Amino acid sequence: MNKFRNLTAKVLTVILVSILVMGITILESPAASKTIKIMPVGDSCTAGMGGGEMGSYRTVLYKLLTEAGLSIDFVGSQKGGPNSLPDKDHEGHSGWTIPQIASNINGWLNTYNPDVVFLWIGGNDILQTGNINATGLSNLIDQIFTVKPNITLFVSDYYPWPEMVTQYNAVIPGIVQQKANAGKNVHFVKLSDIQFDRNSDISYDGLHLSEGGYTKIANLWYKYTIDILKSLAGDVTPTYNPNPTPTPTNSQGTSKTIKIMPVGDSCTEGMGGGEMGSYRTVLYRLLTEAGLSIDFVGSQRSGPNSLPDKDHEGHSGWTIPQVASNINGWLNTHNPDVVFLWIGGNDMFFGGGVNAKGLSDLIDQIFAVKPNITLFVADYYPWPEMVTQYNAVIPGIVQQKANAGKKVYFVKLSDIQFNRYTDLSGDNLHLSETGYTKIANLWYQYTIDVLKSLAGNVSPTPSPSPTPTSSPLVLKGDVNSDGSVDSLDCSILKRVILRKISINTINFENADMNSDGSVDSLDCSLLIRKILRKL
Repeated sequence: MNKFRNLTAKVLTVILVSILVMGITILESPAASKTIKIMPVGDSCTAGMGGGEMGSYRTVLYKLLTEAGLSIDFVGSQKGGPNSLPDKDHEGHSGWTIPQIASNINGWLNTYNPDVVFLWIGGNDILQTGNINATGLSNLIDQIFTVKPNITLFVSDYYPWPEMVTQYNAVIPGIVQQKANAGKNVHFVKLSDIQFDRNSDISYDGLHLSEGGYTKIANLWYKYTIDILKSLAGDVTPTYNPNPTPTPTNSQGTSKTIKIMPVGDSCTEGMGGGEMGSYRTVLYRLLTEAGLSIDFVGSQRSGPNSLPDKDHEGHSGWTIPQVASNINGWLNTHNPDVVFLWIGGNDMFFGGGVNAKGLSDLIDQIFAVKPNITLFVADYYPWPEMVTQYNAVIPGIVQQKANAGKKVYFVKLSDIQFNRYTDLSGDNLHLSETGYTKIANLWYQYTIDVLKSLAGNVSPTPSPSPTPTSSPLVLKGDVNSDGSVDSLDCSILKRVILRKISINTINFENADMNSDGSVDSLDCSLLIRKILRKL
């Protein structure tokens, strides 16, 4: 027996030596050790209605996650999906609202004991009642953490169809951030980032997604969850390069790298601009092409592959007080040379009005933490109109601080050659890629000489060529700006007049059929006549 043991040991030794010699790196397998139990929770979008046998986003997402080396176990009482999806479990229930999910979630959590919940719900609350159930979503999140305090929760918004969900999408990031600030392990998944094509991404029913649409959604779920899921599985290797190689400088390049922290709300994050990453993508290119070595810093990361440095402090839905509550920690952690501050819009949107004192105090706070910092403070593009009141007070505040000896400069983004038909995104509030490109050029114009001076290069830099603008397109009756006048426009206009949806969600000029400066029942009557070919 001992001889057999000795022989076995020798054989194993030979095998191990052979493995080492052959360079087989069995310990470097991408697979993580822990299986993650994920419960997809939601409505027909989670079940997969419209996408044939695709099984919603779950089929492609399962493939992406497992190919990334994760061991995934979808859990839930429902089953659905094609043969290519080996794990069909979920809690997607067609037609269900937030209260219906809330009535069942405790049982699901206790039965299946998931590590992670993917929550995509609230669309039917709007479709069935015409109301945004923000309170219901907030309470549902609290309910989940009451049952499972240590769970990881991802909460998503919706693709921008139908148009009324844009109101709901606008409130979700703020709800999620509020819970995260309270210490809950909850994260926002921005499905409205989808590069949405209503001709190819919508199914035959005109409401749900096609297979192509669900594929795009799956990629977004992957983008927003992969790093956290890998961390839960015990694999902390990031899927992106957290320290990108600095962009080589040209012959005019300078020696000092400037650390810039972009601070703000959804406009800094890049909501509305698809994968663009707000103004940061184009601005990074402009600054590096001018010979500067730039390092964006911050706790948040987003942007396209064309942006090598995705760090920022743009937080969707945040107000000035929320930024003020966190700015000290950001400044001390990331130690920027420069701050780009673009904040205050949400203070008005959430009913607080123009928060001039808050902005003034925030500027003082930044200099109290970092007395030698260089600060740029921006106003907003002129949409919606209410921000014009805020824009009017910002230059005076900045000038007052500059007169007191602070290194602070005003960036006049309201200089934008604004075209509301091309520069706004599908939510009719945030900017499109075109709009963010124009904003990037303005950030560049107002900062480049100061930044070059900080870097040790005081050579003047020509301003970038302005982005050409197109003439506004007016098509009377095309309320939703889809290029046609039809019964859908009529339906939307009726809901606006009945105040079931906001007038800010439509194309005002197109809806104002008689061009009298208002949208009312007369416009609705004229639109009906146009559709019926009586005009």
